[in-house]
Amino acid sequence: MATARCTWTAVSGADGYNVYLKSNGEFVKQNTALITETTYDIEDLEEGNYEAYAKSVLNDVESDASNTEAFEVAAVSGDYFTDFTEFDNDTFPSTFIQAPWNAGNWKIDNGVLKTTVMPSDDIILLDAQDIDDCIIEMKYKSSGATASGRQFRLFGRADLAQGQGMFNDFSGYYCYVNVTSAFNMARIVNGSFQFFFGISISAPADTWIRLKLKIEGTEIRSKFWLDSNTEPENYGSPRTDTNLSSGKVGFGFTNATVIEVDEFSVTKI
Repeated sequence: MATARCTWTAVSGADGYNVYLKSNGEFVKQNTALITETTYDIEDLEEGNYEAYAKSVLNDVESDASNTEAFEVAAVSGDYFTDFTEFDNDTFPSTFIQAPWNAGNWKIDNGVLKTTVMPSDDIILLDAQDIDDCIIEMKYKSSGATASGRQFRLFGRADLAQGQGMFNDFSGYYCYVNVTSAFNMARIVNGSFQFFFGISISAPADTWIRLKLKIEGTEIRSKFWLDSNTEPENYGSPRTDTNLSSGKVGFGFTNATVIEVDEFSVTKI
């Protein structure tokens, strides 16, 4: 099943919005509580395109048809998607596992997965069956003091094994932002590091950032963009590698202070 992301233009002065999705020829209200943002996720849909609209609400009165914002929505992920709002506050999300070494104090904080203690080489993986070909995406934000060697990582075909640290016997393909000025892609196999490529970027603190990693057969591709910008149409040049055939997906960080993860999705190819 899929999750559909609905977005619309804000209406000045509105108390909030209701979202309606077309089902069996009729538009059906999707939310139970008034939506105060200009985005809403509709879950458990078959993959595909849908027709929906949002109505602004003021003093418990919905806008009429002339003031609605109509739009098409498409599936965010046909396999796994979370914006962490389904988990309880002050808990670690139950669908993930954490590396046994250098674990940060990750907890849900009002619909965002957050940590304020970040040791070196912290890794969180989706606790599900191993995946081979897929597209993995993450939306995150960092703040606090800048640390030398600070990295934000997105993993595919990963294996925690029984290592005592990431560079001992951990394996996986990954793309990562290095501090605030470089976007890189690399591979680790049983602790052996292989750098694929790096480009200069601008990734300021306190800014929502997206990473996307695509692994298909022996090709690994990735891309980076600020969440406030349009997603780049193309991935970077592929790298070919035959060392890892399947594994878990997830994310990790090192040498940072405050990290927030707002979305994580996986789409099998």
